[in-house]
Amino acid sequence: MNIESKAENINASSRKVYEMLCDCRNFEQMATQKQVQNWHAEEDFCEFEVSGIAKITLRIQEKQPYSHITYTVGNDKQIPASCTFDISDGETSCDLFLTMNLEIPTFLAPMVKGPLQQFADTLTNAIRMAATKA
Repeated sequence: MNIESKAENINASSRKVYEMLCDCRNFEQMATQKQVQNWHAEEDFCEFEVSGIAKITLRIQEKQPYSHITYTVGNDKQIPASCTFDISDGETSCDLFLTMNLEIPTFLAPMVKGPLQQFADTLTNAIRMAATKA
């Protein structure tokens, strides 16, 4: 199953957004503290627990400077997943898209699609706000 976020226009350069996303330690400022626990991050990976949902590990898999970053998403549910951020080129502003690819069993897809879509849109919005104020 693929989930695509809404496009977020960010008043920051594609370089700034890319560099922010290349350092997983920056994700902590975008996490909802009441839902995320046991946060640990280094530059190329982070791990945390989302209350009542899963233990998650994000690890940078592929980078193309200023335009594309893919993370593998490990989880305690053993569901193969990845997320890719695509950033449009821009000196003073850029667009950000998130695509999540999850191998969800067909019978579960209708139950998780809505919450995952909301998560994707919320995350890109949080990135927009973090990049704009940083």
